[in-house]
Amino acid sequence: MSDTSPPKNKIHRKVTKIILSLILILMFFTATVLYANWSAENDAKTFCDEVEIGLNISLAIKKFEKKIGKKETLHYEIKEGEGHRFLFPGFMFDKAECTVHSDRDGKVLSKLSEMLYD
Repeated sequence: MSDTSPPKNKIHRKVTKIILSLILILMFFTATVLYANWSAENDAKTFCDEVEIGLNISLAIKKFEKKIGKKETLHYEIKEGEGHRFLFPGFMFDKAECTVHSDRDGKVLSKLSEMLYD
């Protein structure tokens, strides 16, 4: 009679390696999500801080379009003559936004950046 089952020590090591691998994968995924959202929020805040109150919104739009190049970032007008919203993508559907309100002449009145979690 030969015993072909591996010793308990080897089984214990394999189970430990599998569990540690799963923990590392989950930690990597979590770090990736957190970094993507932090980066989007930081970009929106930096952009909002650079927009000067009292200047024309068209300057902010040109600066935004020049800065992003071909990134998948967009902006749109809130309502005609009320301002623009600039979006910075995070992880999946999460995004950061910089909302710039302006008067009818296009002068920046206020700005606000925030993170939107979906």
